[in-house]
Amino acid sequence: MQTNRGTWEIRDGAQIVSNTAVSGTPENALGAGAYVQATTVLMSGGRVSGNSATGGYAQGGGFYLCQSAEFTMTGGEISGNSLTVPDDTTEAYPTADGGGVYLTDSSFTMYGGAISGNAAWYGGGVSAWASTVDLLGGMISENEAYFSGGGLYFAGADYEADNSYTLAVGGAARIENNVAGDGYGGGIYMYYATLVMTGE
Repeated sequence: MQTNRGTWEIRDGAQIVSNTAVSGTPENALGAGAYVQATTVLMSGGRVSGNSATGGYAQGGGFYLCQSAEFTMTGGEISGNSLTVPDDTTEAYPTADGGGVYLTDSSFTMYGGAISGNAAWYGGGVSAWASTVDLLGGMISENEAYFSGGGLYFAGADYEADNSYTLAVGGAARIENNVAGDGYGGGIYMYYATLVMTGE
C-alpha cells in the first residue's frame, strides 16, 4: 500500500502481512509492506510481518518512509520482513537497506512494541538516512544485516561531516541479540552522526 499526506493509525488487530514488492525499471523495490510519503503514522498495535522486497535497489521490507514522514510506534510488531538483491541485477550499486523500517528525510520515534526477525544487507531492523531517530522504549531484537547494522544502521546525509543528525537511545529501549554478518555493528552501526544515550 502507499500513503501520501494525512495521518494513518495502525491499531490492535491490523495486519499488513505477506506482501511483495518486485522491481521493474529502474530496479527499485521500495516498501513491501507500506510506502509512506509525507504522512504521519501512529502505530499502537497490529502486525507488519512477512513482507519482502526484491530488486537491485531494495529498501523497506516493512515500511519505507520519505519526504518528512513521521512514524511513532507505541505498540505492535514489525517482524519477519526481508530484502533480497537478485544475482542477475543490473544495478551498478545494488543495496538492500532496512529490513523492518527504512527512512530517509523523515523521523521515527519508538516508545513500545517490537522490531524483530527482519533481514537486510544494511540495517536488519531499521535503516535511517538523513533522519531523526528516538528510541525511548520497545525492543529491537534478533534482526540480521548481511553487512552492517544488525539492529540499526544510522547515517548522515551523503557523508556530511557536521554530525547534524542525532540518534537518541534512552528510557527502557532495548537493542539486543541482533547480528551483523561482516562484524560491524551488531546492535548499531552509525557514521557522520551523533549518538545520545540516557536513562536506564
